[in-house]
Amino acid sequence: MNEELVRQDYAHVQHPLRAEYRDRFLMVQRAAWLEALGIWARAAGRNVAIAEIHPDAEGKDRENLCDEYIVIENREDAPLDLTGWTVSDEANHRYLFPNFTLKAKAAVTLRTCSGKNTESEELRQ
Repeated sequence: MNEELVRQDYAHVQHPLRAEYRDRFLMVQRAAWLEALGIWARAAGRNVAIAEIHPDAEGKDRENLCDEYIVIENREDAPLDLTGWTVSDEANHRYLFPNFTLKAKAAVTLRTCSGKNTESEELRQ
């Protein structure tokens, strides 16, 4: 049942996941992505990508959280509404995009630090 939910993309793989299920579920989830099912269909042709990951801040992490970030890129020729999308990491930290549209052929940087969101920077609250 759980595998079928992932296959149809009504659910997605969360971490941590018991090792006995992880590889199979990730394979099924990738197939759903390739077929643009469920939430992946919202990705307007699947041309949304994490273009850059910078997981380790220079110096002491706690003193330089703004140097930990990912860059999300819209490779479509049309804007993409990211409102309500979530980004999470293996430690289960989550960021929920507020009312936000990523322009065509543009990118947004999602940083770990707190601060004020701008058109090109989203800061985890």
